Amino acid sequence: MLVNLRKKIQGREAKLTSIKGISGYNKMPIEKSQLRIFLLLLLVLCVSGCTADKEPEQATTIRNQSDVIVIGAGLSGLYAAMLMEDAGLSVQVLEARDRIGGRLFTLDDISGKPEAGGNVIAPAYSRVVNVANRLGVELVAAPDLVGGRRNMGLYVDGDFIEIRDWPTHPGNPFPDALKSVPPGSVVNATLRNNPLSKPSDWLMQETHVYDIPLREHLDKLGFSANAQALGYHVSSYGDDPDDGSLLHMYKAHAVMQQMMKLPGGLMAVAGGNQRLPEAMAAALSEPVRLDSPVTLIEQQDAGVSVKVEDGSVFHARFVVAAIPFTALRSVHIKPTLPVTQQQAIDELSYNATLQVHLLVSEPYSGQNPPSVWSDRDIERVMATSKDGSGDVTNAVIWIDGSNARRLSQLPPEDRDRVIMDDFFTMYPDARGKVQLQRVVDWVNDPYAGGAWADWAPGQISEFINVMSKPHKRLHFAGEHTAVSNPGMEGAMESGERAANEVIAAASTAANQSASRGELLFARCQACHSIGENEPHKTGPNLHGIIGKASASSVNYQYTDALKEAKLVWDDENLRRWIEDPSAVAPGTSMIYMNTLTSEEIGVLIDYLRP
Repeated sequence: MLVNLRKKIQGREAKLTSIKGISGYNKMPIEKSQLRIFLLLLLVLCVSGCTADKEPEQATTIRNQSDVIVIGAGLSGLYAAMLMEDAGLSVQVLEARDRIGGRLFTLDDISGKPEAGGNVIAPAYSRVVNVANRLGVELVAAPDLVGGRRNMGLYVDGDFIEIRDWPTHPGNPFPDALKSVPPGSVVNATLRNNPLSKPSDWLMQETHVYDIPLREHLDKLGFSANAQALGYHVSSYGDDPDDGSLLHMYKAHAVMQQMMKLPGGLMAVAGGNQRLPEAMAAALSEPVRLDSPVTLIEQQDAGVSVKVEDGSVFHARFVVAAIPFTALRSVHIKPTLPVTQQQAIDELSYNATLQVHLLVSEPYSGQNPPSVWSDRDIERVMATSKDGSGDVTNAVIWIDGSNARRLSQLPPEDRDRVIMDDFFTMYPDARGKVQLQRVVDWVNDPYAGGAWADWAPGQISEFINVMSKPHKRLHFAGEHTAVSNPGMEGAMESGERAANEVIAAASTAANQSASRGELLFARCQACHSIGENEPHKTGPNLHGIIGKASASSVNYQYTDALKEAKLVWDDENLRRWIEDPSAVAPGTSMIYMNTLTSEEIGVLIDYLRP
């Protein structure tokens, strides 16, 4: 207290001696000796009980120490917290919002409870499915668009167009080889000769030659400016072809190719996808602290202090920052991060997304499809039936990229009017049959700043291999740091990595409640069971795997790649498989990137022995 007070007094002394232009000060300069006597008296008075010099914010409250503080109660932070608690660590989760879930956000106040964030759970989302099953959260078939996604309408140049008529339509500007492809799929169609054999290949230096603007790729394929504008009108990655990285597109394409190898349909959580993170939070030993935006992360030799907006300070041995970089930009980190890592936080590009949720009282589309891809500002309309009748009950207008960014800058009343005027231009009979319920603006959300990281050209090669590295006691998670998976599964993948980093660093505490092999297997348990007679998960049960022939477990559907590999799972083949499954069996559906050391692989193999 005395040190801080002296600093304040010294600062005031500097101000007093430099004041000029105030009546009386130029005429009556203060002698330094007189000033020192005055300040000394002030110091004595303040030490004996002066209260006039308090900080403007609330008094700081010191909270109890945990092993780990997790910043962010989205899927990545909550999954990391669960894994670290499983390893015996105490965890406190801090969340800036007044709700759990981050970018999983079910609109419970709207009939049908539409999703404003993550919509579907793919069969390959092994971690998501595993956590849901562990917590007893029911998964159901995700609602399809009315009429099916493959039957979305097409609206270009002021008219609805039948998909079958698009290849010969006079408004089709695409190169001859791609004229049969609808505008919403044409960019993906150019990625078929993908240089990435698996999603994690985007980390490799030799693939970074593709970290260039998508426009260069489209130029080489003969896309005119008009063709590029139409094909990239709905832009999930960058506002236009100059903003999107070709390498990121290749990575996204590689992810989809891997996921398509697994059977099963799209799923959702019964009652809304937000129920999953809520269940994860409820399973933690320590309640999540809501309404707690973090303002400062300060590392010391023995631990970390985290300060939140109300002045409370939390202490821990480690911190996991599981929030988007757009939100982390407002957090002061001491000591400073390495230059490139801080640059990634400051500059990483995020996709702009607006969702406009409509309630439908009567059929509105006439003879046209109720769901449509368009070249208008509102881009896409997706109509669903939430009551099981098959009739449209809800619709969402989904706007990305430059259109979302521009509309988000308008005053809300003007924004809503522009959006609905555009909707009624396509569906003039819809007036009085649809009602705007809510606009979810992820662009202006202070704790999101966009829907997902979309990587501008050059950012992957510069940032991908440094941005998520631990900095002393500070670790990073979030979908933007995932390597092999997108969306919800990417969030959990990143939380798993961060948790394993912390568990390794806090090995003494972790080993009190679990063997090292068990801790290493934690990263496998989302996809694999190990107990005798336990059911298969996304991957097969691994009980008794040592010495077993590959692709030989009963009642499990293996890929042809693994069937044809004809391996015996001895130590050597298991090691090769853990290091790189795709190198052992090219075409395998296993989406995995090894982060274990050679010694850790040996420990894990020993754990698998009967």
